[in-house]
Amino acid sequence: EAAIRSRDVAMAKLLVQQIRGRKAVAAAIGDALGDFDGRIAQSEGDSDGALAAWKPVTERREQYYRTRAELAYVAAALNAKKMEEKEAIERLDRLRFAWRGDGFENEGLEALGQTASEADDYETAHTAFREAAKLAGTGPVADDAHARLVAMFHTLFIGGAADALPPLRALALFHSMRDLAPTGPD
Repeated sequence: EAAIRSRDVAMAKLLVQQIRGRKAVAAAIGDALGDFDGRIAQSEGDSDGALAAWKPVTERREQYYRTRAELAYVAAALNAKKMEEKEAIERLDRLRFAWRGDGFENEGLEALGQTASEADDYETAHTAFREAAKLAGTGPVADDAHARLVAMFHTLFIGGAADALPPLRALALFHSMRDLAPTGPD
């Protein structure tokens, strides 16, 4: 995992190959190897290979690597235009309840918020960014989530995107985001 995070693809491939040579170990950590295969393929620019490696891991019961593979799978499938935004939002929303309590939870919320925002699903984006900011407490992660909320408010209510929404939906969004309204001349 460290070799993958540091983008040392050659070392990651070597380590995965060595682990696969030990059948008992490979069988015990098959989900991890599937996730690693996906990350290695993605690092090499092989999105189809990454999706193929992650797909079976997303369908297993082992929580740690399944949730990580699911997040990576959804992101890669969206980038490759092999998944609709609506499906991605549904899968990312389910992921919120699959893994709780560490930085990965915030990664999932960020992905959900960003995907929902791009799909004009402002309610889901708002909820995801609020939850990310709340979970992060204080610091750069919370600041980033709050900045995204402020930018979304600005886009909707100062930039005029809310004008295209049904009035009741726009009003409900404004009400839920009113604390983000600028105090200055905007």
